[in-house]
Amino acid sequence: MNGATNAVAFKDKLFVLGDFNARVGRDHQLWNKVIGRHGIGNKNANGSLLLDFCVKQGLVITNTVFQQANKLKASWMHSRSKHWHLIDYVLVRQRDLRDIRLTRVMRPTTAWSDHRMVRTSVFLSAKPVKRKHRAVPCKRLDVGRLKCDETCLVLQKKLASALSSVDAVQWSQLKTIVFDTAAKVIGFRKTRHKDWFDKQDPEARKLLDDMQKNPCTSKHAVLLKEDSDK
Repeated sequence: MNGATNAVAFKDKLFVLGDFNARVGRDHQLWNKVIGRHGIGNKNANGSLLLDFCVKQGLVITNTVFQQANKLKASWMHSRSKHWHLIDYVLVRQRDLRDIRLTRVMRPTTAWSDHRMVRTSVFLSAKPVKRKHRAVPCKRLDVGRLKCDETCLVLQKKLASALSSVDAVQWSQLKTIVFDTAAKVIGFRKTRHKDWFDKQDPEARKLLDDMQKNPCTSKHAVLLKEDSDK
């Protein structure tokens, strides 16, 4: 079992379930972080081995964590003494205990086995893999050039010539022909990003020219304006 648990990556969730035929007892102070405050019965030799294994592997026995009636924790009844014991466990890593909502037995399932089935409710969240999407820049046709009548006539002739050589035109083929022909005639639009300073450029230039011509007067005017604002 040591090899099986070590084979699981630390970043992955680990769940160990089974009939260990071990009684771990109730000494939660001695076995801190391995068993909870709500264990039942006394510890036996197999229980000591299981507890030692949990300490080495950083596991916690979830059956002993939740406060509930003993009938919801005991999973097997001794055939002679008729006493119920907890020997079927669900083990998880100690850091993953916060994901366990409840571990309890299912009492009605005793018809086909002398063990009761153990059920664990777990909260799991999966993060989708982030994929890098690089947006391909979309080229736009320079439709502004169609305002010229000569350009429109050239485009009409080119389209008529390109479509005349095709017998049956499908939508995808028609789209390609029209786009390629228009790209050759009118070309693509060049995007220009306007600077926010462009709108105030004339006023700013005037102030800068005045400041260069009369630096003292401009500075004095600015000071007078600040005093008036106050």
